[in-house]
Amino acid sequence: MKNDLIAYIVSTILFEVWHLGYIDTIIWRTSLFSPDANIANIMFWKIITGMIIGVILGFFRYKNKNVYSSMLVHTFINTFGS
Repeated sequence: MKNDLIAYIVSTILFEVWHLGYIDTIIWRTSLFSPDANIANIMFWKIITGMIIGVILGFFRYKNKNVYSSMLVHTFINTFGS
């Protein structure tokens, strides 16, 4: 049980860190569409939403004991979320 919790926390953090890698896309989009945007504020909210989505996906992985449910939820979020 303890190892499952550690894996859950680590995978959530890794999910969040991985999605921070898109900062170049954020800077490019804001320079095109909103040059006066606050990049620090955008990145803060990106960290928060990445953490929330990571927790949700980790929950699906933990409850269903397979990664496929998390992949399906991630696909749904990517398709309809943005």
